[in-house]
Amino acid sequence: MLDRQRGAAHVPVIVFLLTLILFFGALGFGYVVLEKNSDIEKEIATARLEKKDLENKLFFMEHYVQDITEEIGESGEWAGRQGFDYSQYGNPAPLQNVALPKGVQNRIAEFARTAGVSSAKGISAFFGHVEAELTSRASRITSLESEQKRLEGNLADLQTSLDTIKGERDSEVAQLNSNLQAKDDEYTAAIDGKTDLLAKQTAAYGTVREELTTAKEEHRQERKRLNGEIEVRNARIAAVSSKLKLINPPQAADAMVLEASQAAGRAWINIGRRDMLPVGTSFRITSADTDEVKAYGTVSKVENSRAELIVNGLKDRYDPVVRGDEVHNDLYSPNVRRNVYLLGRFGHPYSKPMVKRILENLGNTVADSISPQVDLVIVGNDAINEDGSGFTPVTETDDYKNVLRLGIETATLHKVRDFLKLSD
Repeated sequence: MLDRQRGAAHVPVIVFLLTLILFFGALGFGYVVLEKNSDIEKEIATARLEKKDLENKLFFMEHYVQDITEEIGESGEWAGRQGFDYSQYGNPAPLQNVALPKGVQNRIAEFARTAGVSSAKGISAFFGHVEAELTSRASRITSLESEQKRLEGNLADLQTSLDTIKGERDSEVAQLNSNLQAKDDEYTAAIDGKTDLLAKQTAAYGTVREELTTAKEEHRQERKRLNGEIEVRNARIAAVSSKLKLINPPQAADAMVLEASQAAGRAWINIGRRDMLPVGTSFRITSADTDEVKAYGTVSKVENSRAELIVNGLKDRYDPVVRGDEVHNDLYSPNVRRNVYLLGRFGHPYSKPMVKRILENLGNTVADSISPQVDLVIVGNDAINEDGSGFTPVTETDDYKNVLRLGIETATLHKVRDFLKLSD
C-alpha cells in the first residue's frame, strides 16, 4: 500500500519539476535579457503585445496544472508491463488504486496540445520541447522579475496544495494501515480459533480411536466367547447326531413277525431283551410291501432274542398277521432310548402328565426344556396366550424356533396318538 502511495505522490512531483524548470528557464532567460537590455528595449513594444497572450496561456496552463494535480489521483489496477513474464518473481498480485502510466501519458499529450508544443514520447523529450517553447517566448518578456514573483507565489500555492494533498494521502495511508492491522488481527484471531478447534477435533478423534480400539477388543472377546459357545454346541450336536444314527428312520421297521396264531391272537417278533424291548410296548403291524396297518400288537412277554405280542385291532380277518409282516413304533428303536420334549398344549384324554408317564414306561426320558440332548419333540396343540384371549400358534413360540435351530426331529401328537392309546 505504501508503494502505491509513493507512486501516486510521484506524479505531483512531475508538476513541481515542470514548474521548477519553467522557473529556472525564465531566470536564465531573464539573465540573458538583462545582458542584452538594449536589444530587449527594442522589442518592448512587441513583447508587451505578446505578454498578454503569454499570460493568458500561462493562466490557462496554470489551471491545467491544477487540474492535473487534482486529476492525477485517478487510479486503477496495474498488472505490470504488457507481455512481461513475472513468473520468476512469484506472479505478484496486480497493484490496486494506483495512477496508470497510460493515463499520465494521455494527460501529457493533452497538455502538449493545449500548450502548443510538440508531444514527444518520454518526459525528457517533452520537457525539451517545453523548454524550447519557453525560450522562444521568454526572449520577448521585459519584466521577468514580476513574473518570477508571480510564479513564486504560484509555486507557494502549489506547495501548499501539495502539502494538503500529501496530508490527505498520509491520512488515507494511516487509515488503510489501521484497517489492514484490524484485518490482520481478525485473521490472526480466526487462525487461533481454527487452531483451537483443530486441537479439540484432534483430541476428539483420539478419543474416538480409543473407543474404537476398545470396541474392537470387546468385539474380539465377544467373538472369541461366541466361537467357544459354537464349538461347545457343535460338539453337543455331533454327540446327538451320533446317537440319532442308532435310531431307525420312521419308515423302517423295528422288527419282523417270526410266526403268528390267529386263533390264539398271538405273534412272535425277532427282537427281545437284548434289544432293550420293554413289556407293554405297542407296535403297528403292516405287510412288508405296504404301510397300511393290518393290526396292532402289545408286548406281553420278552425273551432274550424274541418277544410275544398280543394281537388286537385286526382290520380284516381274511388278512391275518403272518410270518414276514413288519412291526413299527415311532417312539422305539432297538437299543436306543429317546430324550423327548413335549411342546405345546396337551388336552384330554392325553394330558402332559399322562403322555410323560407312558413315554417313561417305555424307557424314554422326558426333558423339562429344549436342549441339544433332546432328540425328539412331540408337538401338541396351540398354547393359550398370556392374556388368555386366544391361542398362540405353537410354530411361533421360542421353543419351536429353538427346535428348528437345533435340527431336532419332531412328531405331531396325532402321529403318535395310536401308539399312546395302545400303550396306556
